Amino acid sequence: ATVECTWDFSASKSFDELVITGPNRSLRMAAMSPSLPIFVLDADGKILQEISFETPQHVAQALIQTVTNELLGVTPKESSPSRGNNAVRTSRVLDAALDSYYG
Repeated sequence: ATVECTWDFSASKSFDELVITGPNRSLRMAAMSPSLPIFVLDADGKILQEISFETPQHVAQALIQTVTNELLGVTPKESSPSRGNNAVRTSRVLDAALDSYYG
């Protein structure tokens, strides 16, 4: 699989679109706006299905609550999927990916 992504947060025009293309279908959605619908498109770009859903007030609420419950001792230790070693690994990957840009 090939992936190409471009983000420009200083563009003169606001445009938020993520397209995932497969051999016969594609998905078109907003990348940064979780409350907008997802469109299923055929090979010619015709909309086959629109998927809409309600997002929670805080999209990260479930993870935040799980971590908080673990810290407060409400749930067993290590019940949260968010671990410190995950953060360290993610930081290292981002540092390596941006090294040629930031030096």
